[in-house]
Amino acid sequence: MTTAHPILFVRFFLITGLLLVAGCKTASPKNAIGYNYTVQTGDTLDAVAGEYRKQGVVVTVDQIMAANPTLKATTNIETGVQLFIPDNDRANLEDLKAKASHGDTVAECTIGVMYKQGQGVPQDYVQAAKWFQRAAKHGQGDAQFCLGELYQHGQGVKTDPAQAATWFLKSARQGYGQAQYYIGRKYDDGDGVPKNSTNAAKWYGEAASE
Repeated sequence: MTTAHPILFVRFFLITGLLLVAGCKTASPKNAIGYNYTVQTGDTLDAVAGEYRKQGVVVTVDQIMAANPTLKATTNIETGVQLFIPDNDRANLEDLKAKASHGDTVAECTIGVMYKQGQGVPQDYVQAAKWFQRAAKHGQGDAQFCLGELYQHGQGVKTDPAQAATWFLKSARQGYGQAQYYIGRKYDDGDGVPKNSTNAAKWYGEAASE
């Protein structure tokens, strides 16, 4: 079986309503995002799905069947048939970016999480920092905490304990328990902020009450 590498062996398509394959139009899901794959001799859908999963595309046989309604079986597929392999994580990312473009701060933060964890996209701390920064400046408490973590550990940004403390504090003031604990630790240790046992005790208490 030919390895289904999303760069070398398939072409990526972002289309509204139609998938263009070798100059022909075939039905595909609306707003489809995924890959075009040509069936090789002996291919089964289970094997095809497995090859794509090796490349980081999370897809199941049922999803391939749903995206290719003319398929009647998962085995004995005619050689040369063009399959559309949906990439739902990437589709989700595009949907989130559309929402983010309209000021959805939860979408902005979620994209940051995807890049930080490598969920549906290659792990990229610089991109994570970019999206957390965007959401954090818009007042999103989760993003403020996550941005603080990146500054604390130097992931995607230069290590900066003071910046970390700034974002932890902003998040803590919005009632985020983890941020309250982290800023308490910072005051306790004098890390990025002046050591202050009173402030440390205050934020430890806030975190415990959450």
